[in-house]
Amino acid sequence: ADFVGGILRDGRSIPRGALNVLNASTGSHIDAVRCTELLAARSSALLRHGDVGQALCDSESALRTCESLPQSPGSSSAAALAKLARALALENLSDTSSLRCARDLLQDLLTASASTSSSLLAPAIAARQRIRSALARAAQHNQHLEERGAPTFGPISTNSKETYRLQLRRTPAARTGMFLNLPFELAVAVTNEFGLYRRSDVHSFFPQDVNADEPLPLKISIVAHSELGGKAVSSLQVHFCCANIGRASLVDGRAEFTLVLTSSAEESTLFTHRGQSIRLVVEAEQQSGARRRILGVSTVPLRIQNMRADRGLNECSAVSRTDAVEFAGRIEPYERLGVVSCRTMTFFHGSQSDLKQLDILVAESSSYLGIGGKVWDASFALIELFEHSEVYRDVLWGTKRDVPRLIIELGAGTGVTSLALAVLLRDHGVQILATDLGPVVPLLQLNVSLNCRLFDDGSFESHRRGPRAEALPWGVPLQQLAFTDLLEHLDAGAILVVMADVVYDPELYAPLVATLAELLTMPQCRGAIMAYQKRHPDDGAFFALLAQNNVMCTSLSSSEHGSADSAQTLCGGAQILHLSMSAHHERAEAGR
Repeated sequence: ADFVGGILRDGRSIPRGALNVLNASTGSHIDAVRCTELLAARSSALLRHGDVGQALCDSESALRTCESLPQSPGSSSAAALAKLARALALENLSDTSSLRCARDLLQDLLTASASTSSSLLAPAIAARQRIRSALARAAQHNQHLEERGAPTFGPISTNSKETYRLQLRRTPAARTGMFLNLPFELAVAVTNEFGLYRRSDVHSFFPQDVNADEPLPLKISIVAHSELGGKAVSSLQVHFCCANIGRASLVDGRAEFTLVLTSSAEESTLFTHRGQSIRLVVEAEQQSGARRRILGVSTVPLRIQNMRADRGLNECSAVSRTDAVEFAGRIEPYERLGVVSCRTMTFFHGSQSDLKQLDILVAESSSYLGIGGKVWDASFALIELFEHSEVYRDVLWGTKRDVPRLIIELGAGTGVTSLALAVLLRDHGVQILATDLGPVVPLLQLNVSLNCRLFDDGSFESHRRGPRAEALPWGVPLQQLAFTDLLEHLDAGAILVVMADVVYDPELYAPLVATLAELLTMPQCRGAIMAYQKRHPDDGAFFALLAQNNVMCTSLSSSEHGSADSAQTLCGGAQILHLSMSAHHERAEAGR
């Protein structure tokens, strides 16, 4: 731990086992102080890489460790470091109670400034100022909304139907690949969509009549990676290096193990010389009746290096330079976008008698692209709505019940919603336009290419049936964008706008409403469908802006569009809203 955290200054890679050993050495004052310092260092490093959940765990452990220390200069310094780490971790949660707790921790730290290192005072003061400003803005906005009579909202509540997802914490590097018969480490954790793990949610991973204290088993499989789909590779096997481990399982939300990949000589030759690659897939083996589903995760494409440890390095089969260059070109988008994992989402569509399974593979890049680089639960709600389009056909397809010719998704992120809609509506000739900020568009394009098999029916036009990815910064006039050719020559009501989980940052409310208003005032646009989840205390300001711009907002749970029960089932925790220009505005436009 000292070597990695001190000499290498890589706090994120400090082994948890080393910290456990230090933490167990309660008789040594020096060990406890050093353990506190290393836990705080690891928490800060994890925050820089977006792992908020583990940072919260480490910062809490650091606080608990230092509480038992007797007063001394060393323990006071360690306690200050732990309080700062905990406050910074809580600041990332953004809710009011977490911000107040972080503010109190910083106040305690700064009150004892005489014993606090000068290197900690500056970041502590800056953090306290940020938190005070955030709390003041929240109070001011709520008061302002109440005075204006705009809709106000209660505390941000957790979604009881939210998904959890497996996250890769340690995995073989794409550039290095995997070697046959040589051990490698794999570490996974289970978190919600925010990267957090709540022990109180463990019971929901199991059916009600199953003991939630049991470890949750994991399934590790190998699939051949190809744009034409991933097939299981039967002659490649993964084995545990420790003889006493029979299978992988999650304990307290995480699992770490050492594995070895084995194969027959024929299979290894196939993978090496044909330049193919594989993905390691990790899935939770949940029983039917589990109240929350856990999304599986897989590595990026990994090349099998044809080296057998039992034969030594001298008997490695040579890999042609052409194959090596070709594989480097294939993984270049993953490295450039910071993609470390992929995820397969499974949906079902069609009638009960002809139910079809839809598997969509998406790459995630939350460390590079932030919230735009990961899958959010509201996307599933929007997909489910279109899967059950008969329930809300009047809103989705209009009074004529005809399918739109163009669907535009705002804030598409990974593109999972656009990809699913492209498959669900491919027989209707609908063009899907997935839009987001410029830096996110390459990730959209990568995910479209990963799923081209879904649109390939052997026809010459099949490549056009996949979503088209374009940049659309909110607030920029549409005529300045590159895809205006799609909007020309369209009949009235031919465009439908969709959005999932786009109301989260007050600074983006005005530009988003400006783009929405411009789209909705176009004669070709029939309206917008939004999967909404409360993400910020000031969300009422967004709906007030909609009203100011003559945009009418209707919930699909109203009796006009369907029953409340069916809406609740479809939404999966998100609220589905229909946006359109008000009748008064449409009459005024017709008068002009």
